[in-house]
Amino acid sequence: NKKFKLTNGKQLNKKNKKQEKEDPNNEEIDSDEIDSQSVSDLNQKSIQEGTLKQKIKVIKTIKKKKDQEEEETAERKRLRLAQQILNKAKKQNQKKTGDFPDQTDDSFDDGEDKQSDNDSFVGVHKGDKTTTDAITKALQNEILKKRQLFYTHYIDQVYKNWQTNNQSYSFNTLKGHKRCITCIEFCPSGQYLYTASKDASIIKWDLKNNNEKIFLVREKTTESHKDEIYSISINHLSKYLISGSKDKTIKIWDLQKMSLLKTLTGHRQAVIGVKFGINSNIFCSVSADLQFKMWDASEKVFLDTFFGHKGDVNYIDAITAEHFISSGFDRQVIIWKTEQQSQLVYEGHDFSIDIVKAINQEYFITGSQDGNIGLWFIKKKKPVYILQNAHGGYWITSIGNIYNTDFFCSGSYNQQINVYKLSLQDKKFDKLYSIPCEGIINDIKISIDCNYLAYTQGDEHKLGRWIVSKKTKNLVKYVKLL
Repeated sequence: NKKFKLTNGKQLNKKNKKQEKEDPNNEEIDSDEIDSQSVSDLNQKSIQEGTLKQKIKVIKTIKKKKDQEEEETAERKRLRLAQQILNKAKKQNQKKTGDFPDQTDDSFDDGEDKQSDNDSFVGVHKGDKTTTDAITKALQNEILKKRQLFYTHYIDQVYKNWQTNNQSYSFNTLKGHKRCITCIEFCPSGQYLYTASKDASIIKWDLKNNNEKIFLVREKTTESHKDEIYSISINHLSKYLISGSKDKTIKIWDLQKMSLLKTLTGHRQAVIGVKFGINSNIFCSVSADLQFKMWDASEKVFLDTFFGHKGDVNYIDAITAEHFISSGFDRQVIIWKTEQQSQLVYEGHDFSIDIVKAINQEYFITGSQDGNIGLWFIKKKKPVYILQNAHGGYWITSIGNIYNTDFFCSGSYNQQINVYKLSLQDKKFDKLYSIPCEGIINDIKISIDCNYLAYTQGDEHKLGRWIVSKKTKNLVKYVKLL
């Protein structure tokens, strides 16, 4: 009988390891239902003054002026985006009615924008009058989609387009790396795709400009990693890209200047995964040294270290700005509540869990070497739904999804990518169709607006050579979905 461990509010850093063993609050839960009170704080901000919170406060105090300037820049960008959406909505409404009143851009700029706790756009005020018509609602939803804070239904339209296109896709091909491509990442706008490889290079591809290829860093240069790159992540403003490598380091890159900002050290073994928090400059890293570390990209500093996994950590994803989720060779999934410095531990697969992806703040999906894909609810100790042998018994090597949407894809090395429809209400997912492919699929990514799907095609697994496909060419393919 497998045990499900819940550690509520305990200190995870090395300094308090002894105290952790003596903590009377640690308990084992054998029932199928996790106490809802134990996990309700996943969506609430901790009011405790922990060491991590103090560190962040000190860091932000040191460069307060710089932080304010960055926030102002982000705000201007947000307002420009909102103005474009508003103008588009006004034109559409004017075509329908023919009598839409004139309103200049200045009237929008002079208004006051109200924001909720999650920084989503709520409404535009002009004096005492609040715009509550369809235009404001459309604007609000568009902002929420961009911030991944609005649950969006895409799969029906994606499936319809696939059927209309004779149940096939015409993929574009990107060639530029000399070795197996391990990871890819879309920028938030969807215009650029970044790819990283075992050759230690990172390439930026302009998908709207004839796939123009620009090297963020070439292999074997002063700034490049000294070994294979395993993971990359881009922050919500497209300002920073972080990369984790077999050389035990993390590098922070400036995407505006296309240059290296800093190399971070601290891990004792290969850095397997890196991930920014949702709409945050805080990011976390996981490593073969079993450590989970937290960093601040804007200040380029280390924040804290956590412990929990008993074997190599294979993957990391973000649930919120402060909460992350990871999976490992120990067959465990851990939700890290970094501000509270506590964790939730889940077990349910027979072999290593190579991928975990957050669907929203309550659900996540896992892919394992046992060939199964699981759908999990955070209050349950076991998967609420399992698809056995999703790729005919082959390992699940990759899963691609968009946070807060209703579909995902899975990859393996059986020459196909599967596309699924999620139904959280029914707590299940269904396979809709498959996309033919070649080689080992190390990564699948979908742009935030669901316009593009991209995947890597490789001759070997990203973490080793125990799976090989000698005749396969190393490249990236992408297609327009909507």
